[in-house]
Amino acid sequence: MTIFRLLILHLIGWPLTIVYWTVVVSVSLLTLRKFASEIIVPAAHLWGRAMLAVSGVAVEVENAELLKQRRPRVLIFNHQSALDLFWVPRIAPSGSFIVAKKELKYVPGFNIAIWGSKSIFIDRKDHERALQSLRNVAERLIDERATVIMAPEGTRTRDGLMRPFKKGPFRIAMEAGVDIYPVVVSGAYSLLPRGGLFPRRGKLLVRCLQPIDVSNWTLDRLDSHIEEVRRLMIAACDDYSSEGS
Repeated sequence: MTIFRLLILHLIGWPLTIVYWTVVVSVSLLTLRKFASEIIVPAAHLWGRAMLAVSGVAVEVENAELLKQRRPRVLIFNHQSALDLFWVPRIAPSGSFIVAKKELKYVPGFNIAIWGSKSIFIDRKDHERALQSLRNVAERLIDERATVIMAPEGTRTRDGLMRPFKKGPFRIAMEAGVDIYPVVVSGAYSLLPRGGLFPRRGKLLVRCLQPIDVSNWTLDRLDSHIEEVRRLMIAACDDYSSEGS
């Protein structure tokens, strides 16, 4: 990363991010969050594009048309890098929101932004509360024709390999009776691996896979279903990496 882009990102990009999201969230709060998704998602698209440009990272998206229409769905992606913070908002469908871990409730700025966007906190340490939060998410998907965006690995990869998936996103899809939309990214880990501070200049390859129908899934085979999805995403990511090399 050149010194010029480094200065732009840290001396201009992040300070402007604070101002930008303060204004966006304030508008959402002034409307009592009634139009949160209509305000937050377009703002996230613009911000994601701007931060990727400042970072010197281009994004190629395949099958983006799968996410164009607003509909209830669970969108999952492989969590490769902190760059996910930029490219995921760039492709977020209309009516999107996220599920954030409870710990972010206590991070100034993040807590207000997440609450202002009507996203949901989940306490993964309290099993009963976590299950109730998942049920609330499922209800919201149907009521608002919304998309919940989640990383089933739970945290970023440490070595570039896809970690085991948690059950949360899949339980939500089953509870709501909606499809799962897998999205895989290739290149994010190599441009900004875990622990890295500055992204390298380069390109991300993002592939939206065909939706997965969970109507015939059963709880007793949930682990098997989840592993099938994980293997599908690993194969797609590997293929995409080969094509981009």
